[in-house]
Amino acid sequence: MLLMLLAFTMGVVAVLNPRKPGKGESIKKRGLDVVFALDVSNSMLAADVVPSRLALGKQFISYYLKASPNDRVALLLFAGRAYLQMPLTSDHAAVNLMLSAASPNSILQQGTDISEALAMSANAFSVSNNQHKAVVLITDGEGHDEEALVKAKKLATQAVLINSVGIGYTQGSTLLGGLPGTFKKDAAGNVIVSKLNDQLLKEIAASTNGTYIHLQKIDEGVRQLQQQMKQIDTKNLIDTNHISYQNYYPWFAAFMLLLLIASLFITGNTKGNTAKMVSA
Repeated sequence: MLLMLLAFTMGVVAVLNPRKPGKGESIKKRGLDVVFALDVSNSMLAADVVPSRLALGKQFISYYLKASPNDRVALLLFAGRAYLQMPLTSDHAAVNLMLSAASPNSILQQGTDISEALAMSANAFSVSNNQHKAVVLITDGEGHDEEALVKAKKLATQAVLINSVGIGYTQGSTLLGGLPGTFKKDAAGNVIVSKLNDQLLKEIAASTNGTYIHLQKIDEGVRQLQQQMKQIDTKNLIDTNHISYQNYYPWFAAFMLLLLIASLFITGNTKGNTAKMVSA
């Protein structure tokens, strides 16, 4: 029983995979922590911008990642609910991978809950981060979320800087239906026209001393955002992607196997001795 207990302990330690840094080194660089909150509601499929509002928003994030390689970024998708798809990371390739799959199908509950998106974006930052926290809200703002501005003002007191990026136009655009040549309609049978609510987005940004960007040209929009980000103090960020670790789990796994084999021999000897005692 003692051997079995020791073997179990070694197995648990092996699963925990103790390790220490080996070859390579962590890279220290100065950058920002930025959370991108991307609207993936159905209204983002409106084609008043080419190829669509959602596609333009995704291109905007990818362009920013390329232009700001030292920043750590997180990706949050929202519609009627908000979900953190990628926590803060320096792995921009992984963020782009998650970004490429973003669509209205990513979230079943439709709508545009901006207030929840802002709250969850703020929670994505480290609790120990006392510096300004940069959130980039990318949406058409069509949800008429009454709590959004209230939430933004509350986050302003927590040093959260919200930069809003509006996509689309105030005159609005229809949404294509399921069949070619058809358009989506509401319950009353009226054709739905999705409009950019730029007034709400401007108020959200202004309440945190952020900036509002009406996204039309991606490179120009990224330059505007980077110019705004210069107001934030950068900090030392440690990139551990270049560290190779020396793993010790094989040693613990091997020790566990030896203990199990030893327990089998002891069990066999015990049975043999018992048989001799019975025959005697």
